[in-house]
Amino acid sequence: MNKVKAIIFALLAAVFYAINVSVSKVLLSNVGPATMAALLYLGAGIGIALLSLVHRKDANKTERLTKTDLPYVVGMIVLDIAAPIFLMLGISYGSSANASLLGNFEIAATIVIALFIFKEAVTKASFCVYDEGYRKDGDWALNIRSVIVFGHIEFVEDRKKIYQISAELSRKFTTDEDYIKREIERSGPGTLMFALVPEHITGKLVNEA
Repeated sequence: MNKVKAIIFALLAAVFYAINVSVSKVLLSNVGPATMAALLYLGAGIGIALLSLVHRKDANKTERLTKTDLPYVVGMIVLDIAAPIFLMLGISYGSSANASLLGNFEIAATIVIALFIFKEAVTKASFCVYDEGYRKDGDWALNIRSVIVFGHIEFVEDRKKIYQISAELSRKFTTDEDYIKREIERSGPGTLMFALVPEHITGKLVNEA
């Protein structure tokens, strides 16, 4: 049940974000980007204040902020002031659709910042493969078999292993061993390679009917 709620809330967040960007584009013809950003956060503040009144009992059970959290709180406030202003500037100069799509870079930026600044390893990953499918006699729908691998990502540190895997991958596209050797000698030292370490593998057969 909690998983269903999480999915519903995530979808609602995406819908409201899309509406927010589109409506902001219209309103920006009458107000400036900074004013628009201030109005957005004013509305968010009022909404959170009302929710806190409703859930006051639950709030007493949560952990309180301490002095050690102060630098992060200040940084969050500063960034949350700058971020919506830049978003409104982007919407005012371009289309709301482009601004919304570019906003998805937030996911990649979050991962990079978490990895290099806060040293949080975001290693969970999955990989899916599926076949071309087949049809049973007299049936219009495809039957597709797929396999999903769940695991975590690790850096491949062994340079010899990197060169070996690079050579094996190259042989799928060319049989020119001299060319493969030259390319590995030239580009191999700068090659960064990751490995997906399986933790769980599952497969299924799906009928598209």
